[in-house]
Amino acid sequence: MRTKAWDWDRLSEGDRAYWDAPAGAVVKFAYRLKREAKRKVYDLGCGLGRHLLFLAQMGFDVCGSDLSERAVEEARKRLFTLSLRGHVKLGDMVKIQEPDDTYDAVIAYNVVYHAYPEGMRTTVKEIHRILKGGGLLLVTFQAKSAPSFQRGKCAGPSTTVKRGGPEDGIFHTYLSREEVLLLLSNFSIDELYYVEHEYAGLTQKGCHFLVIAEKTRS
Repeated sequence: MRTKAWDWDRLSEGDRAYWDAPAGAVVKFAYRLKREAKRKVYDLGCGLGRHLLFLAQMGFDVCGSDLSERAVEEARKRLFTLSLRGHVKLGDMVKIQEPDDTYDAVIAYNVVYHAYPEGMRTTVKEIHRILKGGGLLLVTFQAKSAPSFQRGKCAGPSTTVKRGGPEDGIFHTYLSREEVLLLLSNFSIDELYYVEHEYAGLTQKGCHFLVIAEKTRS
C-alpha cells in the first residue's frame, strides 16, 4: 500500500519550532560521522529540512528526499536562502532514487514506521542498498509499548492510522525489540536505545527505539 505524505500546512506554529530544530540524537550522530570521516549523507524523509540544514552547515555532502512536494520546496528554499549546498528530491522511501553503494550514512528519523510492515521491510532494503560497505544508519521505530498503539485506529495487527492534524491518514507501524532486530538483520547493530518521552504538557507519551547500525562489508 502506498505511503502518504505529511500535510505540513496543518502544522501549528508551536509545533513548527520543534520541526525546525535538529534532534539531539542526530546532532550526536553527525559528530560521530565527522570523527570517522564519513562525508556523504542521505536524509530520508527530510521534511522541511531541519537535519539537512544542520548537516550542510557542518560541511557534509548532503542529499535528502521527502514524499511531500510542499516539504521539498521549502527545504530547497531554505538551503538556497542560507547559501548552503545540498540536494533535495521528491520521492517515496520504498523506492529511493539513488545508485547502489553511494552513501557513507543514512538518517531515517521518525520516517520508516510510516508504512505497513511490508513497506518498512522494503524501505530498510533500499537503505541497505544505497549505503556503502561500512556505512552507518541512524533510524527510529515506534515501540508497541506506546500509548498511541493501544488507542489508535487499527489498520492491521501492528499498524494504526492517524486522524487529524498533519499526519491525517498516515500509517504508523509499531514494533517490539525482537521485531526491530529482525527487520535490521542485514545490519550489524552498534547501538540500540529504548526511549520514552512525555510531551504536550506531560499529557502525551511517546515510546521509540533508536538504532545505529552498520552495513557490514561482507
